[in-house]
Amino acid sequence: MCLKSCFLYVYPSLEKKECMIDPTKIEKILLRMPNWIGDVVMATSILPEVRKRCPKAKITLLCKYPQQDLLKFNPYIDKVESFTKETKQAILKKLKKEKFDLGILTTNSFSSAWDFFRLQIKYRVGFATDFRTLLLTHPVKKDLKIQKQHLVKTYHKLIAQDALASCGPLLFTHPKEQVEVDDFLRKIGEDPATAFFGINPGAAYGSAKCWMPERFKEVIQGLHVLYPQYKFLVFGDFSTQKIAKKITEGLETFAVDLTGKTSLRLLVLLLKRCKAVLTNDSGPMHIADSLRVPVVALFGSTDPLVTGPFYTKQVVSKQVACAPCFLRTCPIDFKCMQEISSEEVINKIKTLLVTC
Repeated sequence: MCLKSCFLYVYPSLEKKECMIDPTKIEKILLRMPNWIGDVVMATSILPEVRKRCPKAKITLLCKYPQQDLLKFNPYIDKVESFTKETKQAILKKLKKEKFDLGILTTNSFSSAWDFFRLQIKYRVGFATDFRTLLLTHPVKKDLKIQKQHLVKTYHKLIAQDALASCGPLLFTHPKEQVEVDDFLRKIGEDPATAFFGINPGAAYGSAKCWMPERFKEVIQGLHVLYPQYKFLVFGDFSTQKIAKKITEGLETFAVDLTGKTSLRLLVLLLKRCKAVLTNDSGPMHIADSLRVPVVALFGSTDPLVTGPFYTKQVVSKQVACAPCFLRTCPIDFKCMQEISSEEVINKIKTLLVTC
């Protein structure tokens, strides 16, 4: 048997099971998206490959609310179902009636595999993690090699052994949405024709991923001297407001605090308007990168090899003994971020703005 002829690769331990999923017989696909915003963006990279292999299938994505805002106008999908903690069971009940032929799990949890098992999906593909192998018809071994490569490439292993991540993360916008962005900018007193620079000082996973607010402030002040034509938009949710206040205090004439003031969709559209973005390892980093907005990404507790921006290679990361630790908060001296200076970041941005 030629493995390249298989739609989905089945590991030798499963050789007694049906080893090939014939794409011509797949009519309905349910694809469970990841739980984190940045991971959702990276997982969009597999959608063109799924569509290519099953051109006639109806592809439905299942995601957490409000992640459906990241999937608008995507030509590779037919439908998106989003859920909250309160609505999840009702959504699953509705999806069970669809009788899906193929389910693809980008998540690693036992509960998500259990959901697909209860939906009675004929073929269930996912990583063999969290004691859920028996719930999957086609478990994919997540070995050390997979764990030490970019997550985009890892997601492609769910589709086929020969899927080489030829396509990266893809978000889409529509020209009519620009009117909404213009209206929002005018509402907050900004000229839509202004050159904007994005600042993302937060990260949902935890403070260990976040550079110090006083250094973000120093970068904005330094860049303002060099590029007075820019307005700096500071992004984030409600949890980032205290940080944003420290950053923008005294800089209100050229730094605009937008934390807690945008929907996820509006964040996408505003990031697309930016000439460049300075960001921690976070969802907005992946959003900007997927839109081909030049990014300077700051990494401390996490590994840029695995979750770094896929297109932009402008990463600032220090080689310290304890990094990457993948902890939510730093238990010691936060050396990985302390060693990143504002001067170094300014120089990195200067180089980026010259080349973009």
